[in-house]
Amino acid sequence: MVMKSSLHVRHRDSLKVHFTTVLFYHFYHQERSPCACRTRSWCLPFWTRYVTNSSVDVWLAARDEQKTLYRMDRSGCLRNSGHSLASNYFAEPIDLMFVFEINALMHPMTRVMPARRVLLYPTYDLSDDQIANFEDLGVSVLPDDAILKPPNPSFRKTLDEAIMQRQRRLQRPKDKLLIFPADIRPIKGQLDFLSGLLFEGARKPSAVQRLRGLTIVVAGGCDGNQTYCNEVVTLTQKINAEKLLNVVVADQLKDEELAQLFTASLGIVMHSVIDCNPRVIYEGLVTDTPFYVTESTRLPPLIQHLGHVTDGDPALVAERLADFVELCEAGGFTGRAREFARRHLTEADIYRKMVEWMDQKYLSGKETQPIIRGEEALDSFGGGLGNILGGAGLGGLGLAGLGGSTGSLSLAEYHGNGVEIRSGHLQRF
Repeated sequence: MVMKSSLHVRHRDSLKVHFTTVLFYHFYHQERSPCACRTRSWCLPFWTRYVTNSSVDVWLAARDEQKTLYRMDRSGCLRNSGHSLASNYFAEPIDLMFVFEINALMHPMTRVMPARRVLLYPTYDLSDDQIANFEDLGVSVLPDDAILKPPNPSFRKTLDEAIMQRQRRLQRPKDKLLIFPADIRPIKGQLDFLSGLLFEGARKPSAVQRLRGLTIVVAGGCDGNQTYCNEVVTLTQKINAEKLLNVVVADQLKDEELAQLFTASLGIVMHSVIDCNPRVIYEGLVTDTPFYVTESTRLPPLIQHLGHVTDGDPALVAERLADFVELCEAGGFTGRAREFARRHLTEADIYRKMVEWMDQKYLSGKETQPIIRGEEALDSFGGGLGNILGGAGLGGLGLAGLGGSTGSLSLAEYHGNGVEIRSGHLQRF
């Protein structure tokens, strides 16, 4: 979707900042229009320019040193610089480097980039001590659950269209349907969730009976762990054989299909073991769809009243889910999610707060060392991140888990270890 030039005119100079150069280190998609938001998640490079002016030099680099390095022109569109990070060297330090995902902070390029301040959006749950540890090294952390997440503008348009289509076709607001929109992998918790829905061996069989006639769509592709994915499919078949619930594994869906399911569903399910305030929850709010999530999904307190938050105990899934479904069917959440989205999921307000935070950290944060040393950066992680990325215990910037060296790694070496937490089609963090 092309970002409207009117946004640049409407919001220009609405915020005064003190930094003059910023590089966003983020995966991006190829787009025909240079003025299009190139990610399925944050459009922060564009909004940084919208709320400031052309005196702020904005760059976009991919998480691949060979991919094109983009620079924003005066009109607010990204232009091919003719270089990549592998071929372009910044002779003078840039003021800010904004890194998306803690994995990306492991990349050799981010460790040697000449930047006065480094900002990190981790997509990982860091403790206060770990955040302070980063701050001491000149890396300021914006916790995932510290901000609300407006839907990507392209998908927001798709959601709005799906809402209008359903209103034209149907009288009833929702179907007896839940959607679990996440790639199928252990940290997303599909097995724990589904195991709690089996009638046979259930702690409270009557709770499963209360869910009779409910359809659950597991919308996500297999994210590499074929054994886990096969177990999910097998468990789904067992549930369906009991003829109380209907569980559908839908694989990856097109945006239009996903939007239609959001508008039709009573609720969105996220039974994560580890998560980072997923954007799909906010996409659901736009369609007036509440959520059933675990505490580990890490939603901000500001939105937790718009659904059910549980401890994730599989033995209690059926009972708690039945309570949630019955409350939804009784209209207990009707209108609340949609009104919250209307009032609070405003792009301009959210992005302005993010840019304000960037400027505040530029002024108050500690200047980065020339090279972030791996053995110093994440000492307080111990085995925490290592368990997620392969169980190696990363020590420093993940490098112990990548072969035991704290020196620079090539991208080929990095990816060859297969430790990066990758986002699938539905992961819009």
